[in-house]
Amino acid sequence: MNFSLNLQENYENFKQIFQDNCMVVFRYLENSFAPHLKAVAIFADGLVGASLVNDYVVKPFIGSQPLQDAKNPLLFVKNSVLQSNDIVVVTDYEDCIKRLFSGDVIFFLDGYDTPLAVNARFPATRSISEPENEKSLKGPREGFCELILFNTALLMRRLKNDRLKLESFTLGNRTKTPVVMAYLDGICHETLICETRKRLQQINTDAITDTNQIAELIKAKPYSPFRTTGSSERPDVVANKLLEGRIAIIADGTPQVITLPFLFNEYFQSSDDYSINFYFGTVSRLLRYLSFLIAIFLPAMYLAVVKFQKEILPEKLLYSISAARMNVPLSAAMELLVFLIFFEILREASARTPSVIGQTLSIAGALILGQTAVEANFISVPAIIIVAISGLCSNVLPQMRGAMLLCRLGILLVASQIGIYGVILGALAIIIHLSDITVSSTSYLNDMLPHSKGSWMDIYIRGPYRFLTQKKDYLSKGN
Repeated sequence: MNFSLNLQENYENFKQIFQDNCMVVFRYLENSFAPHLKAVAIFADGLVGASLVNDYVVKPFIGSQPLQDAKNPLLFVKNSVLQSNDIVVVTDYEDCIKRLFSGDVIFFLDGYDTPLAVNARFPATRSISEPENEKSLKGPREGFCELILFNTALLMRRLKNDRLKLESFTLGNRTKTPVVMAYLDGICHETLICETRKRLQQINTDAITDTNQIAELIKAKPYSPFRTTGSSERPDVVANKLLEGRIAIIADGTPQVITLPFLFNEYFQSSDDYSINFYFGTVSRLLRYLSFLIAIFLPAMYLAVVKFQKEILPEKLLYSISAARMNVPLSAAMELLVFLIFFEILREASARTPSVIGQTLSIAGALILGQTAVEANFISVPAIIIVAISGLCSNVLPQMRGAMLLCRLGILLVASQIGIYGVILGALAIIIHLSDITVSSTSYLNDMLPHSKGSWMDIYIRGPYRFLTQKKDYLSKGN
């Protein structure tokens, strides 16, 4: 669509386009001192501030006396009349629509086919608050919100550095979602920047409404259950990732910010580790590693020992388990599988239920149904204990919950056929799969094996700050 030199024609064209959109407002303007100078201001109600439109556009244009003597009225309006600090001449229709729905006022002056986009943005958004899913014990309480301008501002406030680069992209053929790629120039490797920029430019889809869609489209191993892109709602976490040489991707409309590359050891790191004493931080991190092993292998180990390798168990424990399973009609494998699925259903129900009754529902459901199932001899007490411990440990690492669920069920099925050898084969398959993942020319398990003196101080333990000076050369070029 081309713009017209005739103001009325432009007005009619846009009126026709937005005839079914009641939130697009058309304001007809006429200069008080030169009635022949007419204009139309078009804006989306709710995305602009009403007072800003009046102060930036309406009042200045109507009451400008020197406008009648201007040789180039449009240029004079842009430079000397309109009060906004961001005014752009628009020549493309797609760009015009994008700016309209970003909160700009589209200003048409009679006799010109190049409208002005006047920044009067004042969108409704929730206040900056602490993320519900990433609460900190002693750290900062700030969290990203849904507005990209606020999110980039929070990042810039933490990184007062001229090396901070923010590159803009527009993704989604229909949504036209603003996306920003942030990195620290001179610290982040140029190959990582070029590769990420190329992947973002190659995204061709109708809609981008969430960063998870971007993460899935640029994922290194698209069919792996393990993540290769991190995400966070905390500005302090994202700022620290950038300082390590990583890249952050911010999308308008979502508080989740992508960080990449994401390596396996990051599953076990938490921002609280660096806000508390390093002794307690080390204990917490070791507990996460232990929870990972228990969540994946405990059900399969129990099944393998009960069904095949009974001689591993002490005699009294074996008799106790046998007595508990005596009247249970299901096999050991079936009762574990059924109750693992039931546990996931219960957790999903509590997550989807309003928070007022969600916690009560999960506790009551687990207690009542578990006790009833035992009394009815539908399932044995040891199986309930194993499933409960495994499920509880999986909640320690919420970001890996989906991957752990698939691994747990897969190893359980193999162990039900060949016992302890199935557990070993499952562990080897996971290690081989993780070793095969390469993220931005970096091995997914790169940090799991210390490769230099002192690098182990922030892998399995959280060492004192005086020892956390080892640079990650595969990510960062230096400070």
